[in-house]
Amino acid sequence: MSSSLVTPPAAEPLTTDEAKLYCRIESDFTAEDTIIAGIIQSAREYAETFQARQLITATWKLKLHCFHYEIELPRPPLQSVTSITYIDPDGVTQTLSTSVYSVDTDCTPGVIRLKYGQMWPSVRGQNDPPIVVTFIAGYGATSSSVPARTKDGMGIYCDWRYRDRDGTRPMPPAVDSLLMGECWGQYA
Repeated sequence: MSSSLVTPPAAEPLTTDEAKLYCRIESDFTAEDTIIAGIIQSAREYAETFQARQLITATWKLKLHCFHYEIELPRPPLQSVTSITYIDPDGVTQTLSTSVYSVDTDCTPGVIRLKYGQMWPSVRGQNDPPIVVTFIAGYGATSSSVPARTKDGMGIYCDWRYRDRDGTRPMPPAVDSLLMGECWGQYA
C-alpha cells in the first residue's frame, strides 16, 4: 500500500498576514515575504506529518495489491472518493461501480466498505499494485477551514523558525501540544 499526492492544495493553512501576526511583523513589511512563505510551507508540512492529516483540500491516490473488506484511506479528513480503478485478470483497466462499495467520510480515517451482497472483483497478480483509489481529503479549500488549534501550532512554529534561523533553539513544546490536541480532539 502506498499513497501519493496528485493535486496539491491551492492555498496554505496560514496566510502571510496570519503568519506575520504570530511573528510580530508589521503587515506592510514585505521584504521577507518569500522567507515567510517558505516557513509557512514548512509549518504545514510539519503539521500534516505530525497529525497524519491533510489540512487544505488535495487529491491523493492510494495503490493497493488486493481488495480488503474495509479500505482505510490515509490523510483524513476524507471528503470523497473520486474513483477506484483496477486491472482485471485479463490486464484491462476497469473502473469499479459505486454500487459495489460505500464510503464513510464520518469516521477517522475515512473508510471504503463493500456493500451488502457485493464482492470485490478479481485483480491481476503483478508487481505493480493493480488497484488505485483516487480520493479528496482535507478540511476545506481555504485557510479558514483549518481548525484553530492546528493554525495556532503552525503560527508558533512560524515564529520559532523566523526567530531561530541558525537552528540553535529547540522548537517550543506548545507546537506539538497544540497539534496533538487537535488530533485527539478528532477522535472524541
